[in-house]
Amino acid sequence: RSIWNVPPDVLKVLILPTHAMSGSEDLYVDVRAKAKPERTQEVVDGAMVKMRELFREHGYEAKIRVELYDPSLQSALDP
Repeated sequence: RSIWNVPPDVLKVLILPTHAMSGSEDLYVDVRAKAKPERTQEVVDGAMVKMRELFREHGYEAKIRVELYDPSLQSALDP
């Protein structure tokens, strides 16, 4: 949470098994975040570096990808 500076009820972590993944990294991290004026390229790049450092502290090498989205273009259906 502190890396992305979001409230606890906003951050969601999904862990999905990958049975066949190319590359030498231990983890592939795909982040989706709402596009906001304060989420500049520099801020996002800095957050990715902090995430990489956190994973390394726990012994993992991670490939990290971030996608910023416009909420007006999203749809969701709750149960």
